[in-house]
Amino acid sequence: MRGTGSADSRRHFAAGINSLYR
Repeated sequence: MRGTGSADSRRHFAAGINSLYR
């Protein structure tokens, strides 16, 4: 894991939303 967490969090969030809204 890098030291950002921002992009990772955003990607994870987007993935969850896509799954729910898919």
